[in-house]
Amino acid sequence: MKKIFCSLFALLFLFSGVAFVAARFSDKPAEPSDAEKTMKAIWISQYDIQSVLLSRQEAEMRQMLGIIFDNCVSLGFDTVILQVRPNGDSLYPSEIFAPSAYAVGEYGDEFSYDPFAAAVELARERGLSVHAWINPLRLMKPNEIVKIDPDNILRRWYAENKYIAEHEGRLYLDPAYPEVRELIAKGALEVAKKYDIDGVHMDDYFYPHGIGENFDNASYSIYGGALSLADFRRENITKLVQSINLSLKSYSPDLVFGISPGGNLETLFNTDYADVEEWCLGGYVDYLCPQIYFGLEHETHAFDEVYLRWQSIPRSENVKLFVGMTFGKAENASMGIGDKYAGTGKNEWLDSRRVLADCLDFLKQNGEPDGIFVFCYQYFFDPVSGEKNKKTEEELDNFLPVWKDF
Repeated sequence: MKKIFCSLFALLFLFSGVAFVAARFSDKPAEPSDAEKTMKAIWISQYDIQSVLLSRQEAEMRQMLGIIFDNCVSLGFDTVILQVRPNGDSLYPSEIFAPSAYAVGEYGDEFSYDPFAAAVELARERGLSVHAWINPLRLMKPNEIVKIDPDNILRRWYAENKYIAEHEGRLYLDPAYPEVRELIAKGALEVAKKYDIDGVHMDDYFYPHGIGENFDNASYSIYGGALSLADFRRENITKLVQSINLSLKSYSPDLVFGISPGGNLETLFNTDYADVEEWCLGGYVDYLCPQIYFGLEHETHAFDEVYLRWQSIPRSENVKLFVGMTFGKAENASMGIGDKYAGTGKNEWLDSRRVLADCLDFLKQNGEPDGIFVFCYQYFFDPVSGEKNKKTEEELDNFLPVWKDF
């Protein structure tokens, strides 16, 4: 019996050794886990899909959405960031927010079917992860909000002249009020409960640019205390971020919550009142995806310098760093439009058709981010016809070989 046991032990040792050697010297590297893979996401905005949703029967809409998602997969994307709340409205039938004009045509009209449910289903069939994208504070215009149901909470707040302020002809929620933060968090939770999504995404619409002191005089007098107006506003945005995160995580710890702020850290802190460093240290988000919409030759905010600054921000272990990129300037360049804000680098996009490929090369050589988001679908394909966007085709052809290596 002892000899048999020893023989079996020897065979097991031999097989395990062979397996170890095979694994050690195999030409094929081990596949990275999902947690190690670079997320490749594409933003699909209300402008991408409004022509697909408006005046379409459900069957036709589903066919067009299917083509959109097929094209996303063909470009190597694994995640779609789908806009659901552009202006305090909804691209799905909501119990809280009015149907969006981008989906139903006019404020006050109703859904005849659920386009977001179809979108989630069709994306899932193609193996795509789905994140619902919300703009938390930006609302409709005054002449639009009066068209929605008088019983809608935003319509009532507007009629009662509370929690809402106007800036340059558009309405915005004031995040200083607990009732506002609660409503936004409730709306984020609603979409997470209704649909099989993987996360909620919030972009860079914090306080509107250029607001003066009058925007939130009333709330500052109530809640400001000893804080300066700027610190008061930053605190309000941070409280909003915390509220959304807590709401989602309390429902499901697996739900991902991320934010895509602008790429300019000074503007974020001083003008948008977004203290991203506090969010990173506090772990209030699962990821930040700064919109680094600059070329490498930008005089004051070159892509490489901006990325390295974001990379250097101390972050809690659970906070990932993604990078947002856009093909918008490539499309502009095809029409002879340079980057007027880039100073000495204003002609970079005009002179080169591999600006974004060069940016990807830089990322590969300087610590790849955890994910890359690209804006947006219409820069690649026409949402209705499915035809390629010729204006960005050359930039995309140079981009894809590098992109596929991530």
